[in-house]
Amino acid sequence: MPAGTRLVDDFTPEQLRFPPAAGFTVRADFAGGEGSSDLGALVLGAVDRRIGLIERLTGAIADTRDPRYITHPLRDLLTQRVFQIASGYLRPGKRPTGAENAMIMKRVLGLLRRHWPQAPILLRGDGHFANPELMALIQADGHVDFLFGLLGNPVLARQAEGLMKNARGHLALHQSLAARDSGPAVAALRQFGDFDYAAGSWPQAFRVVLKAEVLAGSGISPAKDNARFVVTTLRASSPRTLYQQDYCSRGQAENLIKQVKV
Repeated sequence: MPAGTRLVDDFTPEQLRFPPAAGFTVRADFAGGEGSSDLGALVLGAVDRRIGLIERLTGAIADTRDPRYITHPLRDLLTQRVFQIASGYLRPGKRPTGAENAMIMKRVLGLLRRHWPQAPILLRGDGHFANPELMALIQADGHVDFLFGLLGNPVLARQAEGLMKNARGHLALHQSLAARDSGPAVAALRQFGDFDYAAGSWPQAFRVVLKAEVLAGSGISPAKDNARFVVTTLRASSPRTLYQQDYCSRGQAENLIKQVKV
């Protein structure tokens, strides 16, 4: 640590007080000492000490590594690997399938519907949620809408071309005016529109909202198209409001979730 650097404590020493729950007083503080959310790994360690699984695995596997370059012995590597699998950490690093998304959301909606049978719910997500299994599940509920990002494809590009051409023209006009000091320079120009679209795997056509954006170039790079799409069951909001307010606020919700996890 550089000389003169002072550590800044970032914590709340006072108790947090919450409303009573089920007749109990609820308080929270930050004096709990060392803790872990991986209590299951401690239980696994106790079980392994009793049955000797890791020791038997270590004895059954030949370690052919050069001992001069070994930092972690085979026993430690096996312990980490086995405990991670048992704790549910070595799931493949891939996006869930449509069936997996629908399976998870079916459980979530079921829990919500026990308490709020007909409450309107809006499910927002990025492009990997735009799959037919999840769409069909949402439609079957009758009181749920969805708003999903949608990856572009040649069909959507053709649908968007008219508005993209209009956006390019408006950007060129702004750049021309700025070059003559007759208007401000703009970094991007965006317009919004919508149309009905049905992918071959979807149960029906849905409303697709287009953000037709063109990013201004520089002296060494040309202007760049930046079309974005979302698909939704919502009909009332304007395309601009639906995209900028309803969909983009999803990102802020994710930021707040990350703050809670820190």
